[in-house]
Amino acid sequence: MTSPDLFNNYILSSPSVWFDDFSLLAIEPIKPTKPIGVYVAVGSLEQPKYGEGQDMLNSAKLLTEKIEGQNWPNLSLKSVVINDATHSTSFPTSSIQGLYWFYGKNLSDL
Repeated sequence: MTSPDLFNNYILSSPSVWFDDFSLLAIEPIKPTKPIGVYVAVGSLEQPKYGEGQDMLNSAKLLTEKIEGQNWPNLSLKSVVINDATHSTSFPTSSIQGLYWFYGKNLSDL
């Protein structure tokens, strides 16, 4: 949010938006000066009702909405919910799919 030009692409796997009373959502984002990609992924089972300590599914949704709300033309955003994935199992999938998304691979072609 405060250093968007640090990298070209970001993979946000199960972002801990809930940390510090959701203070991340209060930060005023700085507009990137170059094109960047943001891939947000979370497991569908990352909720307290499935044994998780926090509602990561809702956290990812709130963060995605904040990013989308900026309407920056030089930002590409993709948000994914990984079916039947917990916090422990969503990371490998989100990492691989995020890398494929950044590098132009179509997963349906694999």
